[in-house]
Amino acid sequence: MKQILKRTGALLLSLCLTLSVWGVLTPLPAAAAASGDYLYTVNEDNTATITKYLGSGGDVTIPDTLDGHTVTEIDWYAFKDCAVLTSIVVDVNNPNFSSKDGVLFNKDQTKLIRYPQGKSGNYTIPDSVTEIGDLAFSDCTGLTSVTIPDSVTWIEGGAFDGCTGLTSIIIPDSVTSIGYEAFSGCSGLTSFTVGKDNPGYSSKDGVLFNQDQTELVQYPGGKSGSYTIPDSVTMIGYYAFRDCTGLTSVDIPDSVTKIGWYTFSGCTGLTSVTIGDGVTEIEHGAFSGCTGLTSVTIGNSVTEMDDYAFYHCTGLTSVIIPDSVTAIGDYTFYGCTGLTSVTIGDGVTDLSGFDFRSCTGLT
Repeated sequence: MKQILKRTGALLLSLCLTLSVWGVLTPLPAAAAASGDYLYTVNEDNTATITKYLGSGGDVTIPDTLDGHTVTEIDWYAFKDCAVLTSIVVDVNNPNFSSKDGVLFNKDQTKLIRYPQGKSGNYTIPDSVTEIGDLAFSDCTGLTSVTIPDSVTWIEGGAFDGCTGLTSIIIPDSVTSIGYEAFSGCSGLTSFTVGKDNPGYSSKDGVLFNQDQTELVQYPGGKSGSYTIPDSVTMIGYYAFRDCTGLTSVDIPDSVTKIGWYTFSGCTGLTSVTIGDGVTEIEHGAFSGCTGLTSVTIGNSVTEMDDYAFYHCTGLTSVIIPDSVTAIGDYTFYGCTGLTSVTIGDGVTDLSGFDFRSCTGLT
C-alpha cells in the first residue's frame, strides 16, 4: 500500500501549513533521522527516503541530499495529514511524475497518485487516467463530488477513505477492480450507482456488490437505519461496513458463510445483530468497537471466533456461545465493560486468558 515517489527532478509542493495541523506523527523506524524540515530513513544503498515534512509551509522544494544521502524516494506518508495542502506542482523536467490543476500524477497521467487534502469542491478525473492509486483521495474532506471517467479500470485500496464530503459515487462500466477500504470512512456517502454494463460490479438500494451479488463489497458510510442483507450474498467483504455509524441493526441471512476482517468495525450505532446459521467463522475484529451493540445472536454453525471479534463492544451485556464453536481467538471480548454474563458451549476446547480481560462488569 505504500506509494513511493521516485525523484530525479525537482518536486515542488505549494503548502500553507503550520505544525499544529499535523497532530501525532506516524511511528517511524528506529533508523529515522532529522535534517532541517525533514525526517528521513537511510536505505540499504545509502540513499534517503523522506518520511515526514516538518516545515512551516510555503513553496517547498524536495532537497537533492539530506546529510550527504541522495534523496531518491518519498514515502506517501510524508505529506499525509497536510489538511490545508491545496496544490502539488511537479517540475516539467521530472521524467517520472507530472501535475495538472494541482493534482499529482505519474508522467503520462494514467495514474492519479495524490489529490491535495485541502483542495475542495467538485473534481473530474482526466480521461487519461486508468488507475486511481492507493489512498489517492484519502481524508480529502472538502471533496464534494468526483466524476470517474470510463477510462478508469482500477480503484486501489483506500482510494477515497475518509472523504466525508462525498454523498454519492457513480462507478462506470470500465472499472473491473476495487481495492479494500476504497470508500471506507465516507460518512456522508449514501449511495453507489454502478453502470449497467459493468462486468464486475453492481448496485442495489445504493449498496455496492459484485456483479452477481454474491459478495457485498461496500455499504455506504452515510446510509442509516436497519439493513437486511440479500439472500444472494454468500460473502461480506473485508471492511464492508466499517465505521457505518448510522447503521442500527443488520440481519445476516443463512446464505452468508463468513464475516470477514473488520466487517462491522466501528459501527457505533449498531445495537443488534443476528448472525445466520450459515456463518461458520467470525473473522478478526469483525465487530470490534461496536460500542452500541447490546444484543448479538450467534448462529449454530459458527465454529470459530477469531482475535478481537467483539473487542471493546462496551454495550454488550450478555453473550451465548453455541456448542458449535470450538475455537475462540485472543482478545475476543477484551474491554467489553458492560458484559455481565457469558455462556460458553460444550464445543470450546481452548480459551485465552485475554479473551475476557478488562470485562469489569463480568460477574
